[in-house]
Amino acid sequence: LDPLAVDGIMLSDKAKRTVSDILRGGPLINAALSSEILSDCGTKKLLLQLEDFLQVESVLIPSYKYDRTTLCVSTQIGCDRGCAFCLTGKMGLVRNLTANEIISQVIIGIRISKRDKMPPLTNVVFMGMGDSGRNMAAVSDAVHALTDRFRLSMASSKIAVSSVGPSPEAFMTLAAMPASLAWSLHSADDKIRKKLVPSTQHSVV
Repeated sequence: LDPLAVDGIMLSDKAKRTVSDILRGGPLINAALSSEILSDCGTKKLLLQLEDFLQVESVLIPSYKYDRTTLCVSTQIGCDRGCAFCLTGKMGLVRNLTANEIISQVIIGIRISKRDKMPPLTNVVFMGMGDSGRNMAAVSDAVHALTDRFRLSMASSKIAVSSVGPSPEAFMTLAAMPASLAWSLHSADDKIRKKLVPSTQHSVV
């Protein structure tokens, strides 16, 4: 099989060269589906295994009422933000995901949603494992790949990037991406927020 064939569609030689340049010789899909868990409401959790045998989660959230499916993707394995209510935070940070690994979650999500006859996958939210503000280079590359009309060609209004806002600089960098920014504030009270997000160093004011 041609490694640069996506969903059975063969790419032209020009498209192959473009994709190869983007990937810098790496694989197009560098994750494999390890397991699936379907909830009663129709939400499906996907566990993906990466090339180094570490695993990461993404979640398909179909809405038959609005005829759309949203995919929640991860940006890191583990997280160093230490949010008191988050199981991922208890892992600590193992490593950042690459842009390819983030996009691989989307490609696999599209395939599974089509296989299971879910509504079209139109929305992607960066709200899975990790914090986007701690992996901005890869998140930026992934967002641009999603919204580039020559690649996945998704509407920027359908992409949401979430972060606890590790610094004002990180927040502004995320806000400049072609996506909506979701600030995981948790509390507008600095004292309460510090308890919920112990890594907080800046006031919300």
